[in-house]
Amino acid sequence: MKPKIAISACLLGQNVRYDGTDKLQADLVAFLKEHAEIIPVCPETECGLGVPREPMRIEKGEGGDQLVIIKSGVSLTQQMTGWIPGKLDELARVGIRGCILKARSPSCGVKDTPVFYMDGTPIEKGPGFFTRALQEQFPDLIIRTEEELQAEEERKSFLKQVLGN
Repeated sequence: MKPKIAISACLLGQNVRYDGTDKLQADLVAFLKEHAEIIPVCPETECGLGVPREPMRIEKGEGGDQLVIIKSGVSLTQQMTGWIPGKLDELARVGIRGCILKARSPSCGVKDTPVFYMDGTPIEKGPGFFTRALQEQFPDLIIRTEEELQAEEERKSFLKQVLGN
């Protein structure tokens, strides 16, 4: 039985990014299809945001990090955080063993998502909103970005980790 691996839908070629495009990773997808069952995930569209949509970022505020539309300053934090628990339950039910997420995404980035002050000044990098919750709920889950899996040997190493070898 192939392990179940969740992967950002944009990396699978789905046009779900804020600008209506994808970030297809054809070689990675071909490798995964051979060795794993793929579970697509797009926190932004699945929580109800449309395509296309205004770009957003993580801003550090007095009440903690906020997911904010850059131009208007409208917070999407409650919409995203309200959706996350149900998705985490779903991923637990299907038994995912690993995750490959879009680098630098405000929802999916693993450790490279820019975080800003409210005035737009960058202050640090960290996980996106969805990834942070995923890491908290599944601390032993193997999570990588597509950028970390460009070489075949990196993909094989990821798969070995997912399988516990």
